Amino acid sequence: MRILGIIFMSLSLTGGGFLLAEYKRERLKMLVQLRQMIHYLKSQILYSNATLPEAVDEVGIQFENQENDREQGWRPSSFFQDVSQLLEEQGNRPFSEVWRLAAERIPPGVSLTKRDRENLRSLGGKLGYTDRNMQERTLLFYLEQLDETTSNVKEEVEIVGKLYRTLGVAAGVFWFVLFI
Repeated sequence: MRILGIIFMSLSLTGGGFLLAEYKRERLKMLVQLRQMIHYLKSQILYSNATLPEAVDEVGIQFENQENDREQGWRPSSFFQDVSQLLEEQGNRPFSEVWRLAAERIPPGVSLTKRDRENLRSLGGKLGYTDRNMQERTLLFYLEQLDETTSNVKEEVEIVGKLYRTLGVAAGVFWFVLFI
């Protein structure tokens, strides 16, 4: 029984390292998806001459269809769908307020950092009251921020992810050797 407990504890330590590495990889995946959606939002506003609410709705629909088969749980397209739904329900509220409310409704278990969430939340405050040219500049600035963050997270995934997995395995082996 003791050996079985030691084996399970070693496996859980190893799994913990892999779980932390997966969290980093999931964050990178979400940032890349968010970048694609913001880019599509910009295209809808600039080239399709869609209003901001129409563009947000279109992004939610377009990417929901693409993500539907791949993932369960919260997805970046859920955010845009939430904004669109809130705009329909609360049409008298300013766009920036609706965007902020939707950003605050992102579940806490989602692998976006506090800074990622804050950047997303502040984007809506800058979009809701400006003209088309200013919206384009705002979206381009946010895309630059996402590119920088994504680049940093890619490096983290490679370096820190490998470190987490290695430390998890080492801790598991150490635990096993220590108590055998």
